[in-house]
Amino acid sequence: MVASTLKIGVGDFSVGLHVVLFTVAWVALPRRSGQAQVRVGRIIGIWASLLVGHFLLALFTTPCTDLLLKSGVSLVLILLLLGAVGHLATATPPVQSLTTDMKAVVAMVAGALILEVALGRAPGGEGIVRAGGIFPEPSHLALAISPVLVGLMLAEKFSDQLWGWGGFMLMMALSASATLFIMVTLCFVTALLAKSRTNLSVSMVARVVLLLTFMVGLVVYTPYRDEFASRVAGLTQIDASANVSSLVYVNGWEMTLQNLQTTQGLGLGFNRMGCNPRPESDAGALLEVLGVGDLNYNDGSFIMSKLLSELGLLGLAFWAFAMLVLARIVFMKSRRPLGRLPADVHAMLVSGVTVITLGALIRATNYFSGPFVFGLFCVIFVCAHGQGGARSQTRRRAVRKRPAADIQPVGGPNA
Repeated sequence: MVASTLKIGVGDFSVGLHVVLFTVAWVALPRRSGQAQVRVGRIIGIWASLLVGHFLLALFTTPCTDLLLKSGVSLVLILLLLGAVGHLATATPPVQSLTTDMKAVVAMVAGALILEVALGRAPGGEGIVRAGGIFPEPSHLALAISPVLVGLMLAEKFSDQLWGWGGFMLMMALSASATLFIMVTLCFVTALLAKSRTNLSVSMVARVVLLLTFMVGLVVYTPYRDEFASRVAGLTQIDASANVSSLVYVNGWEMTLQNLQTTQGLGLGFNRMGCNPRPESDAGALLEVLGVGDLNYNDGSFIMSKLLSELGLLGLAFWAFAMLVLARIVFMKSRRPLGRLPADVHAMLVSGVTVITLGALIRATNYFSGPFVFGLFCVIFVCAHGQGGARSQTRRRAVRKRPAADIQPVGGPNA
């Protein structure tokens, strides 16, 4: 997450440091063989084939007149990243808590927010109201930090939980991000549901209810309450008085529908959103008048907008696959092997899948951002370790249920 904020640029292209680190790890780490590796290899092979096939098809069907080089380079990078993420996701699951690392991330991100706000409010500063810290804007902060905060909130130790809740409240106060509140709530609920049938206690339920009540009260009485309300109201109001963020979100849906209609559901081509000619929309015309017509245009207003605009029905299929993975770890039996993970790791894993699925309908980020890559890692991790563990448990239960008469002593019945 943190490395994704550090960019390496060559000409007009730039990529986060985390992409380079993943690729180096893929080359450096030893290869393994087993059921998890075979299963993940098949999944990634299918994804890669579909992406390459779609890229070739889009060469003949796309209405775009530019950004072909960007699309080709991005395709090569995403294929490398898929291989690297798949290799790392099939490694042995962690058996130790990661709360120390999570607390270090929270401390660094919160420290950057405090520093930005302090410098902004100092004499001669820019008067920053909504800080993003090491992230370009608060919504990116929300997508990136939510899994870490929820991992701490649902950790085993109460002191670690205080780090999660305290970090969340501090970041809410400094960033005033409605996206942060929504994403932490969604991640918390899904992670709690995934944990609920394994080791949820009455005391934990009571503590969670009290903390959720406090969190809602924090929003109700926050000085940014009116800002939150105006964003919600702006979703049904397309005029110059609407909240700009709401207009950008509505514009994302309008652009998506236009792109799907223009391409007959095939999409513009991988990473070609932002190409010419541009789709026209009512919200987009207002944004042009307000001087922010390019806001989030290349990456859509939310991840789903980008997936549908560029990959069409294939993008919908990728999202549906990730949703099935989320449903499996939250509601189905195959979540239980993952439940053997430390509580904080398990919660962060579920939250990562939540960001790339439910979060895809809320805010935008590109394919190489920290939140998207981490979510992709979590999806593949579940595919690698969830199913195999479930099968092993099924076999063990079958052995335990076998009648005693079926188990003969050594040498046969007459021994």
